Amino acid sequence: GTVLFMIAMTILQNMQAFGAEFWSAIVDSGGIANFQTVFNVVTAIALVPFSNLLVKLSMLIVKEDKEKPQRHAALHALDEKLYISPAVAVAEATKSVAAMGAIARENFAKGCNMLVNYDEAQVAEIEADEDCLDQFADRSDRFLIGLSKVIESEADDRQVDMLMQTVPNFERIGDYATNLVELGQRLNAANTAFSDMAKMELDIIGSAVNEILSITVDAFSSDDSEVAKTIEPLEEVIDDMVMILRDRHTKRLKSGACSVDTGLVFMEALTYLERASDQCSSIAVMMLARDNDAILQNHYDYLREIHAGNDAAYVAEMNRRREQYIKPLNQIGK
Repeated sequence: GTVLFMIAMTILQNMQAFGAEFWSAIVDSGGIANFQTVFNVVTAIALVPFSNLLVKLSMLIVKEDKEKPQRHAALHALDEKLYISPAVAVAEATKSVAAMGAIARENFAKGCNMLVNYDEAQVAEIEADEDCLDQFADRSDRFLIGLSKVIESEADDRQVDMLMQTVPNFERIGDYATNLVELGQRLNAANTAFSDMAKMELDIIGSAVNEILSITVDAFSSDDSEVAKTIEPLEEVIDDMVMILRDRHTKRLKSGACSVDTGLVFMEALTYLERASDQCSSIAVMMLARDNDAILQNHYDYLREIHAGNDAAYVAEMNRRREQYIKPLNQIGK
């Protein structure tokens, strides 16, 4: 438009259009405003026939930003438009939370690996996934609160309550993964590593925790209460393993067989492993409480009852897990 006006104004001036005084007169603010209006209107009219060409030219000059693919698309499926069908919304929310659990489980396994095989390249991937989990936790809270206001059945109401309590547990498991990464970074920065015995111990308890995470995610994804019942026996065995390893490592520290730096990292790692296991227990109890009013009203009584050995199936499963994990743990160093 500027080029067109420069040409037109040059021609008109040479032709002395509007008289010689017009071209030498001082222009006031009103004249500038009037000229700007004429400029915009004339330019728009002149360029309308070329609008399609101008669009193409703009697209050639200004390249469109490439759309970045969403990381973990399943975590972006929740939309308030689903509220129009509450039952569908509950189902979609359940699938999204299950996907969250699977990502948290994978991230935790990577975090465990960072303790013995530190890899800076993988740290960025773990942190990116952790950001996804945190963002989903925030979005899902808002979605589920809104959904709770439109649900139509008691079953859906209980499911939403269970989901709202499950999301923070999966989020914490993701947090523990980054805590383990930080411990790996400390070891790497100090250029030190665990002893062979400590590595074997971590491998066994790490396997137990990764298994309880897998069982929890699978039980939640398939909505299988029977599988959920197998979580607590393994959680209790993991608690016992943590106690055994803390006692052993304390003795190693006292005897000087282990440095203070690695000893502190080892103890902290046990804390995060135990806490991840505890989150799995909480998720399992919430799954069972959803359909059992007795557990819902007082889950502490439920846990106290089964821990007392009054459930034969529970005791059998716990003994199987002790044979699977505590027996090989006790054989290390013999």
